[in-house]
Order: sequence, then structure tokens, then C-alpha cells
Amino acid sequence: MTGLRCTSAFWVIALACFAMPGSLVADAVSSCVEEIGVPTAKPYIVSEVPASAEITFTVGDNGKPEAVAYVATSWLKFELQQVFIERGKYSPTCKGQRLTFQVVYEVRGEPTVHAESVTRFLPPNKFVVICHPVKGSVN
Repeated sequence: MTGLRCTSAFWVIALACFAMPGSLVADAVSSCVEEIGVPTAKPYIVSEVPASAEITFTVGDNGKPEAVAYVATSWLKFELQQVFIERGKYSPTCKGQRLTFQVVYEVRGEPTVHAESVTRFLPPNKFVVICHPVKGSVN
């Protein structure tokens, strides 16, 4: 029995150390986000794909983001600003909490005649924008 208790205690401690940070992120995002946009592959971004971007901010008064920091090129930064800052709504009860969102732009899938993309959300805070390659046109 003693061995079982030690083993159980080990797993409780291990889960507390390793699982909690992710669950804290999930809890903060799920409890603080009231409304959020979805990043897409706008024409001005296509030249920068594939790419990764990140935005971090503190929820301020009335749920307004402040102290915004980016890890992104200029056009990706513009897209993050529009989606997460200009159009995002966050709970005023989360004042002082830091939120981070990641956006990854990939090129994969079957080639299409027109530019097409699909966005996938990977909880708790990651978006993957999959851009299909575009077939060359013949005139």
C-alpha cells in the first residue's frame, strides 16, 4: 500500500507541475474571451506565408487590451491587430491577466484555381491558417 501511495503522490505532483501551466492558459483564454475574430489569409499576407505570429496583451479596463506585444512581420502584425485587438472583446473581470495567441500560416493541400484558405482553432490559444497553393493560370 505504501508504494501505491508514493506512486499516486508522484503522479499528483507531476500533473500539478506539468499540466497546470497549460490548463491555466486554457482557463484564462476560455474565461476571458467574450468574442474573437478568426485570422485568415488575406491577400496582403500571402507573400509572407508560411509564417508564424504571436500576440500577447494584458486585459485592461473594460476588457480593452493594453500593453500589446507582437512577434510578427508588419503585415501579420496588422492582421493580429485587427483580429485580436480591434475586433476582440474580453471580459472586464479579467483585468490584469496576460493573454497570448499564436497564429501559424501554412501552405499545404491540393492546388486550387483561386486563393483558398481554411482556419483551424487548436485550443487553448492557437490558430492554424492553411493556405492552398494556387494553380498557375493560362490565358
